[in-house]
Parts: sequence; structure tokens; C-alpha cells
Amino acid sequence: NRGRIGKPSRRHPCGEATLVSVSTRMPALASKRSEVALLTPSRSRSDVQTGPSPENKTKRARTVSSNTQQQQQQQQRQQQQLQLQIVKQKQPADAPADVVPAGSGEQEEPQVDEAEAEVPNECELEDAVWSLEEQVESARAAWSSDVTASMADIDSPSFDPIAAAALWGKGSRLPFHLLALVLEDRSSEPRTLRALANLIRLLLHHSSDRQGDLLGLLCLLNGRQVAQRLVHRHLVEAISASFGLRDIDTQTAKALPPAEIANAALVARQRQRTLFQQRRLTVADVAAVIHENAALRDSSAKATCSLAEGLQKLLVKSVATDREIWHLVRVLQNMAGLSTASVLRALAHALVLADPQSSTMDLAEAMTHAEDSVLRSRGEVGAHNGRLVEALLACKQQALSGTSFVRCGTQVLPMKSELTTNLSEALERLGTGPVLAEWLLEGERAQVHVRRAGTDVQVFSADHGEWCERADELGPILLGRLDGVADCVLEVMLMKPPKVNKGPPPAATAAVSTGPGNAEQQQQQQQRQKR
Repeated sequence: NRGRIGKPSRRHPCGEATLVSVSTRMPALASKRSEVALLTPSRSRSDVQTGPSPENKTKRARTVSSNTQQQQQQQQRQQQQLQLQIVKQKQPADAPADVVPAGSGEQEEPQVDEAEAEVPNECELEDAVWSLEEQVESARAAWSSDVTASMADIDSPSFDPIAAAALWGKGSRLPFHLLALVLEDRSSEPRTLRALANLIRLLLHHSSDRQGDLLGLLCLLNGRQVAQRLVHRHLVEAISASFGLRDIDTQTAKALPPAEIANAALVARQRQRTLFQQRRLTVADVAAVIHENAALRDSSAKATCSLAEGLQKLLVKSVATDREIWHLVRVLQNMAGLSTASVLRALAHALVLADPQSSTMDLAEAMTHAEDSVLRSRGEVGAHNGRLVEALLACKQQALSGTSFVRCGTQVLPMKSELTTNLSEALERLGTGPVLAEWLLEGERAQVHVRRAGTDVQVFSADHGEWCERADELGPILLGRLDGVADCVLEVMLMKPPKVNKGPPPAATAAVSTGPGNAEQQQQQQQRQKR
């Protein structure tokens, strides 16, 4: 477990291959067909032709029509380029430097790389193994005292939730602009870690619903897979309906890459005037929309009627101050930029700092042990954010390491083995104490969850998730063989039966005597068979 908390990485969580995101730009189908019609010569065309045949007449007509289509497309492209120039000229002076107008408009579909969109940068746990000493030094460096830091700064190592009450405001729930403030400045990893941990501490001190706000925060930042193309299209329509896209039509905006949708929303929000101040957007509001629409948390889900309405309500409540709407769009796209490891580490550090007197260890060592406890608890509850938050708030930080949250029916996440580069390093990591070694069995490791003395059986594996076919096979085998145990979780290895030799036995082979040395050969053959 200790090796799974570390710096963000671009490697797959299974550690088998490195993800390489390739963004391809596909031209419009109409323009491609027109180029083929113009540039591809006719097979029936000869060097000398006295007159056009009926076939050539139809081919010439198609060529003329393709020419007309190409001219119309060129005119549309020129109009779109003029619109883009207007956008650049009318861009407000206070807009951020990274606001980029729409692309050339040659695409009819948004440039969405599904692999990169569903697994954004810095969103997976790192494969590199961190030793206990490295974890302690990392925690100590992140929270080293700074005399110049203020207790009211969200990223300060000496942050005090009471002194920073002005950041919270008048509301009773966690404001979204505080999360935008944390996401805005990610200049260094220790600074981002402190800011997120202090945000959780502020939540635990001021929120009227600590469990709801903490669950909403984890829902926004942790463990979501978004249907990118679907959300992309509905986001553009919601932005157009909420603020209007005066200089860019909706069709051109849909062709924008996903990374530029947030910029378009920010520019459109800055142009709109607000007549009265409404209730600020909260993290709970965003989490409620994500919970109601499966497309915002499941990449294979379909859109519902409430998706467009929910997105539009969130955009209307957001403001352009501190680029709140920019970060809102990025969070909805699952592109906030925080890794799962960073979120879990910040959560562990916040729990220690919320009650520092509960542990007799050094602060950095207590944070390291809390990291392991949070990660283990997350694995035992199957990465279910609701059960994780409930378990963390119910147990004190000191008692968390000795509490098990394994429950029948919830798959315990598999642990990833630690890989070493050489034998000496592996022996050094084993230490000098006793070592428990297991035989390497050829099969598939699985978890068998048994209830009611074997009448209810569920099988889970790392590759298949819940394995219903295997449950039907293992149920009759376990029934009546649990020695009075009603509920349990078994870790098993599903193996294939040994192969049976279907050939005739060696004793059935008849020996044919054909020479004087045949007796010696028979004795040697019998000795080989005995061996």
C-alpha cells in the first residue's frame, strides 16, 4: 500500500504499459470526397477521345458538382476565419492570457481523444515505490514552517481555519470558488497539497454538513469517467443558451477541442452583465448534477433530459471572478488536473491536522501512517466515496489504522505488487526478518464473497469485476463445507484441472525380439520407465 502513494504519473494503474495520447485531426468528410472527385482520374479515360461517352458525361457532371461544393466550403471557411478575427479583436483586455478563440472550423466533430479524455494528465497513481523514509521526508517538506506565511492563506503551512473564516463567507456549505482558488495556483506539488488539505480542514470546521460537502468534493475530484463527446456537445449548447456566443456560431464552437471549451465559457461570461447578485455556487450543487446524470461519471452512459438543464443551471450560478466558471467547466469535463494520489494524501493530512493531539508520533510520521490508512480504507470499501467518507468521519485518525471496513458484496481493490530492477534491491527491501513465501500457482486470483452459509455467493476478479459465471460454479462446491461460518470473504486461485494422459500405459507396449542384444535394450527401457 505504501508504494501506491506518490507523485502523479502517466503510467497505467496496472503498470504494464505507458499510455500515449495521440490527438488526430480528421478533416470534414465532404471536403475529402470533393478532393477525391477532383484528383482521382477516371479509369476509362484514354489518351485520344473523339467524343464523350455517356459514362464520361456523368463523371464530368459529378466533377462540376464537386467543384461547386468545394467553392461553397471555401466560402464558409473564409467566413469562419473572419469570425475568428472578430473574436480576437473584440477579446476583452482583462481576459487571461491562455484564452484561445475557436479553431479553423474545418472539423465537424470535436477533437476528443477518448484515452486522454477519460484518463487525463496527473489522474492516476504512480508506479514508483516510495519507502517510509521518503514519505516522511515528503510530508515534512510540504508542511515545513514559513515565518512569512499568513494563517489566513489557503496554501499556508501555518493555516488556521478560525483565522480564515472570511474565506468561507456567509453560507453554510462549501463554496465552489474556494475549490477554484485551490485549482488556480498549481505552481508546485507541495503548495497544491497544502491548499487542498487546508480546504478540507476549512470544510470540517465551518460546514453545516461535513459528510455531504466532503463527499461532494471527492465526487468532483476522484474516480470519475466522463462521456466526453456527449458532455462536450451539451456543454457548448448550455454555454450558448446561458451567455450566448455572438461572434462564434454554435456549430463552430462544437468543433473546439475540449481543452478550449473552458476558455470560450470564460470569455462569454465576462461579456455578460449581472444585474443582481445571486446565491453563490457550491460544491454540493455541482455534485448533485453529477449524481443525477450518469454521463458525467460513466463514459458509457447516455444523455438524459436533465443533463442540459443541469449544466445550464450551474453555468448561470457561476461567475468569472477568479476564473470560477473556467474551473467549473474543467471539473465537469474531469480535467481538474489533480491526481488521485494528491487527493488522498491531502485528505490524510487534513485528518491529522484537524486533531493533532490524537497521535503521539511526529507530525510527518503521523501523516505518513494516515496516508497508508486512507489508501487501505479506500481499497477495502471498493473505492466507494460514500462509504469512505462515512468511515473516515466515524473513526478517529489513531483508530483508523486498526479498523477493517471489508464487507461482503463489496470487492476489495487488488494491491499492485512492487517491482524491483535487480535482485540485490529486492533482497534489501525484504529486510532481515522472517519472510512468508507462497507458491506461484497457475490460475486466476479471485475473491469469493459468501453469505448465508454458502447459499449466496459472489465472485470478483481484477479483470472481470463481478464474475457471475464463476459464482454459479463455486456455489455448489462451497455449500455445506464452511464449518458453520455464515459470512466470509475468501481469496482463492481458480486453476484448470491437470491434464490427463490419454495414451496407452507404458506396460501395454509389446517388445519384439529381433536380435541378440534385445534383452539388454528391454532392461534399459524398463529402468527408464521406472525413473
